[in-house]
Amino acid sequence: MKNLTMGLLLLVTLNSCGGNTGDSGVGLLKDVTPPAITLSGPKTVNIHLGDTYVERGATATDDRDGTVSVAISQSVDTSKEGNYTVSYVAVDQAGNSTSINRIVIVNNVINHAAAGRYKAKRYPANGLENKWVVYSPEGGIKAGMPVAIFLEGGGSAIKIDQYRGIMEFMATKGYFVIGAESGNSYNSDDARNIVQSAIDVAVQHHGLTLGKVAVMGHSQGGGQAFYVMKKLQEKGYGNVASLTLSIDGWFSFTLDKEELAQLRGDVSFVQMNGLNGTGTDPRIHLSIWNIAKNTDRKFYILPQNEHGYVRGTLDSLLNTKKDLLSIVGGLTHDAFNDDDEGENAIEMQYKTTFNNVLNALGTKASYSDDCEGKKYNARKNQLSLFDIDYCTPEAY
Repeated sequence: MKNLTMGLLLLVTLNSCGGNTGDSGVGLLKDVTPPAITLSGPKTVNIHLGDTYVERGATATDDRDGTVSVAISQSVDTSKEGNYTVSYVAVDQAGNSTSINRIVIVNNVINHAAAGRYKAKRYPANGLENKWVVYSPEGGIKAGMPVAIFLEGGGSAIKIDQYRGIMEFMATKGYFVIGAESGNSYNSDDARNIVQSAIDVAVQHHGLTLGKVAVMGHSQGGGQAFYVMKKLQEKGYGNVASLTLSIDGWFSFTLDKEELAQLRGDVSFVQMNGLNGTGTDPRIHLSIWNIAKNTDRKFYILPQNEHGYVRGTLDSLLNTKKDLLSIVGGLTHDAFNDDDEGENAIEMQYKTTFNNVLNALGTKASYSDDCEGKKYNARKNQLSLFDIDYCTPEAY
């Protein structure tokens, strides 16, 4: 017992007489841990020659001091091509420092798969507003700016927030982005009404003119994109530029054959699993292609056999799904700028034709199994669908 008491007394004496002190009230060990810095936005930013570089900043936290200020040093000259380094340094009260860099690449070739120069702002910050959400470029909302609308894949379990990455991506490009639930039914009026409610708010608060409009969606939303675009065009929207993009899309429910034939503007299809397609039958896109004759049509394929490939956060898309972003970024750029730079930048392996997809099917049987263009009756009276006839395609 005497030895134990002396040991404890010796330990207390050592701790109170020096050694590793220098902290005030935060324990007896010296602070040797530097702050951690988190960049806002990607580590690599691509800037088109002559554009404005917008610094997104960074935040730093320390295990003892909490939030720590970050000193930023940069000299990005967007009038000259080159690679520029932006440095971020954080120092805590004990003098421990951390530094991290961001690379800014300035060149005369737009990287359409890279995030744009804007910081994306979300409304509402959490949850949805009447089944829709908005992403916009911070400080960059203007009346005539392009508007991109994204429709979710449908079903009660799938929510628009699963596509937050693709929406945030488009907002960094300088677009006003509306993400909408597609509704719990196959009636495309549900999706149209949700989109319209978001547009009404945007027009009221920001005065948006919607002269340039893209409507895109995935799966069920990819099919409904055609109906939503047609109804927007009837209201005079998209009169300057319009793009309808279907990603592994399903039928355009509630849109009849005659209405689809009146659709105008650019129309593009993205099919997963190469020419073979996924569970979403390639014949759907081929049928829509055949009917939408008054549009400028393009067909793309991606090798991933994953129907939900488009979902995910912005970081996950930027890190692992640049093939998808190159198509979305390139096509929206071309539609809103009236050129073909984005299309030319898309790798040839992702481009295909109507006939390539048709020939890969291995069978010419239609949904009615007789190739006579009969109405598709799988859901019988639940749906109002246009006739299906891809069996005698025009040569494109």
